[in-house]
Amino acid sequence: MTESVRQGINNALLMRSRSVKLMKDEEVDNVEVKKRMKLKLQLFSTLRETEDEVKSIKKLNNGRLMILFFNAFIAMVGLLLSIVISETCRYGYIPTSQEMAQGMLNPLDDPSTGCRDKPRRIVILQCLISLSTAVLASTIIYGNYKHYKMLKAMKSFVLTRQTMSVEFFEQIKEFKAFYWNEMILFDIREIVLCCLVHPFPWFFKTITVEQMNRTSIYQFESLIVIFMFLRLWHIAKLLLHLFYRFYFEESIFVLGNSYDLVKMFEQKPYISHVLMFKTFLRCHPVKCISTWFLCLLFVAAYCIRIAESPSNYLHSVYFWNQVALSHPHYNVVLTIRQRRDMAVKDAQESVRRLTFAVDMYPSSHFGRLICIVVMLLGILLVSITTAIMTTKLSLTQNETELLKYSELQTFKKAAVIASVKFLQQIYRTNRGKQKKDPILLNKLRRALFKTAYLYNIHLCAQESPARSGRSASEAARRKRKGCGGTGRLQQIMDRQQELLEWKATVDSKMEALQGSLDEILSLLKARDRQPITFRTEISSSHVSPSAGAAGEGAEGGQASGHAVKTRRRHSSKPKTISTELLSILPSIDYSLSRTRSNSKSRDEDPDMAKLRERLRRQSLKPSPTAWRSSEEMKSQLRGFSSMSSFANV
Repeated sequence: MTESVRQGINNALLMRSRSVKLMKDEEVDNVEVKKRMKLKLQLFSTLRETEDEVKSIKKLNNGRLMILFFNAFIAMVGLLLSIVISETCRYGYIPTSQEMAQGMLNPLDDPSTGCRDKPRRIVILQCLISLSTAVLASTIIYGNYKHYKMLKAMKSFVLTRQTMSVEFFEQIKEFKAFYWNEMILFDIREIVLCCLVHPFPWFFKTITVEQMNRTSIYQFESLIVIFMFLRLWHIAKLLLHLFYRFYFEESIFVLGNSYDLVKMFEQKPYISHVLMFKTFLRCHPVKCISTWFLCLLFVAAYCIRIAESPSNYLHSVYFWNQVALSHPHYNVVLTIRQRRDMAVKDAQESVRRLTFAVDMYPSSHFGRLICIVVMLLGILLVSITTAIMTTKLSLTQNETELLKYSELQTFKKAAVIASVKFLQQIYRTNRGKQKKDPILLNKLRRALFKTAYLYNIHLCAQESPARSGRSASEAARRKRKGCGGTGRLQQIMDRQQELLEWKATVDSKMEALQGSLDEILSLLKARDRQPITFRTEISSSHVSPSAGAAGEGAEGGQASGHAVKTRRRHSSKPKTISTELLSILPSIDYSLSRTRSNSKSRDEDPDMAKLRERLRRQSLKPSPTAWRSSEEMKSQLRGFSSMSSFANV
């Protein structure tokens, strides 16, 4: 009786210990699953936040582009209406007393000229211009606010992915101070010069200027148009923004990941319109110079028409007289006509043109010599100005690196598009949706090879300086380490760097482990409710390369004996899921052993050793019956998932 009671108590205690052990294993399993799910949720939330931030930045950029389009349209409408008012209200040529004695009409005698009677249509046009100016000023302020929000979002995007220290808010404050100190002044100048200058409603004023032997009379509505040509700045701003957007930013937004966006946004808040102009001049010099020349030609011609029409009849009649800037009377573009047999009168005329003198020119030798010296000094002055402008227009180091990176993304986008077109053509041909066209296929293949070759060249050109910089930094670090007297701070920094490198190695191994576990679960789900045979002809070296000869001995002999029986029993059956699972397990165990050997601590963890031994014995132990579901396989592999806690060692 006593023996039976004792045996019953022992059996109960044994069952309880087994149940407690299973509960502990389940708790550990649940904790590890929760940790993995938490990491996945954090990763997904980070990716979702990155995607949302990129979408918000791109939305702000698109909104700013639409505002620039609207500003350019409103500015051109106001400028054209001002030109209409100028042509209607200008007096034209004012004749002298001798010309009036000869019968030439004076426009001052006609009360309808010069808008002195304040016609209604001119007042309506002035009101429309004032309304468009108010709308333009408000859209400029709103566009600058959008620009500020976009730059702030870019700065926050960069800082949150570089550091999460207390300096984050300080750097945001520095950026706000930079914007309010630098950009706001620029915005105020833009509003004052390129927006507020316009003919005011019900304001008509005549301006009289006394010149040599004549009087020039201007209308305020005509003179104000000269300053309203500054509204062309909105057109230039729109063109520069479009160029920079479609050449650089679009490829970054389409193909860029978080790293690409950080590299792009790191310099974006400090990019000004000067860099955009430099880039446009660098990529399209002929278009830039020709557009600049034509714009200056017509703007200068109309300004000369307004300024010279009261004193020159030719300027007051036809607009094309101002366009012919090489005419000697206009003194805009001066030419020297060299002839072999030049007479004294032609020489005097050439000197008159060079010295900007209409009625006075030097006639003595010393005077001509002085004029030549002055011309040479003028050439030197122009050369110095050109050199200064060239220096100002040259790219800085940060701008050069940014443009190289942006161009690399552009070539990457072209390579991706070419590969997609090539694969699309192959897919349509194989599916029978399109006839086989070898010429088109070869053309797409050549385009793919060309874009990939260009991308590879630019990628190698960009990575070679980075490699040299990394090697130089490593050499400097080794040199500092060999000096000896680096101090406690340097040792702490080196130790911290080593820990970061070890953490990166462990993270990479854990990613490989997670991928292997996902593969195991996918195989289990695919072969669920199927008989699974267990392979027994496996040695300890197949399970873990780091286990050595620990599995040889009695277990090995028993395993070999059962292997013969099992091989005879299942020789005709196909390869099942157990073979695939056991082919994955050695690689996982091997990666863990390599991670353990690369870690800083060389001591063997007893829990890990017991876990590895239990896994090896389970793999060598033959199964008497076939498993009927994947749940039993999961229970055998339950302890295997606890190896993910190795990353926290």
